[in-house]
Parts: sequence; C-alpha cells; structure tokens
Amino acid sequence: GGFDYDMITLAGTLADSQVYLERATLDSPVLGATIKGDIGLADGNLALQGLFAPLDRLNRAAKHVPVVGTLLSTSIVVIPVSVTGDLNDPKVKVLEAGAVGATLMNLMVNTFKAPIQLFNSTTGKPRAP
Repeated sequence: GGFDYDMITLAGTLADSQVYLERATLDSPVLGATIKGDIGLADGNLALQGLFAPLDRLNRAAKHVPVVGTLLSTSIVVIPVSVTGDLNDPKVKVLEAGAVGATLMNLMVNTFKAPIQLFNSTTGKPRAP
C-alpha cells in the first residue's frame, strides 16, 4: 500500500520531546502537500496546518515544458486543513480559505511553481487567495 512520490522534504527542530515542523512538503504525481506545526513525541499530540492539492499528471507535466508551461494558466486547487489530536487517532478538519497563513501559501506556490486557488469549504468552490 502507498503511492509513488518524487520528493519529501522536512525542516524543523527537535527539543524537549517536541518536533517543531517549520515546513514539510510532499511532491507526488497524485498529491501535493505542505505542512507546518508541532508534533509531541512523548504524548503523541498533533497541532498541524497544511495545504493538500490533488494533482493531475498531465497538467503538472505540461507546466514544466518551456513556452507551453507559461501559456497554461490553470491553477492548482488546494484544500486547507488542520490535523489535531492524538497521533494514533488524528482529527482532520477542512479549514476556511482565510485561515491559511501566507507562509503555507508561499511554500505551496514555490514548491509547485504554479498559481494556487484555495478551496472554500463554505461554498465548495475554489477561491483565489
């Protein structure tokens, strides 16, 4: 079980049985993600925020082709989420588009080099940040 990925990156610090995750990214043909927050190693508590983007292989590949990539103006739609609770039973909640900080947005844009639209959980439609 699982899925293929191109790259996973993590940056953070470890202190007092706590992981302070400054940024984590997952780059996969089917899913993109950026995450930040805290993970308690001793108690298993999670306090994370992230952006998840279901990715289309064809659109993604075309964006990396010179000239063609700049002509395509389709945006990647991302879903803002929070992950809290226990590591063994995490609670995932879709957040409002405005709840996502600029740091996560910039990280997502820089990672996938594409325009980003946040998913609005109230209307169910993408919304530009």
